[in-house]
Amino acid sequence: PPLTCLYHAPRVPPHTLRGVVRGSLTDKRKWSYRQITSLAEEIIHWHAEQAKATEGYLSALYGSSARAVHQLWRELTMGWQDDGDNARLEALAEGRAAGSK
Repeated sequence: PPLTCLYHAPRVPPHTLRGVVRGSLTDKRKWSYRQITSLAEEIIHWHAEQAKATEGYLSALYGSSARAVHQLWRELTMGWQDDGDNARLEALAEGRAAGSK
């Protein structure tokens, strides 16, 4: 079953992280920089969108989650980041991405 949000079941992340992690980390698969960055971007984008779509503590929770995923990505990829990726993901996590309000 897909990962479900405890507060709002319809807001399930499209990446279904549970399946990604369960199927990928347990089979000793190696992740490329591009794969890690792509998944992090998808998760950050989803949480940032939920932060904009909700109010109060839920908005803060989703925003904090977006920033936490960015921080984890940054730590995992330290020393081999492509130019501009950190700034782009940071802006997305902070709600400053192109097209954001």
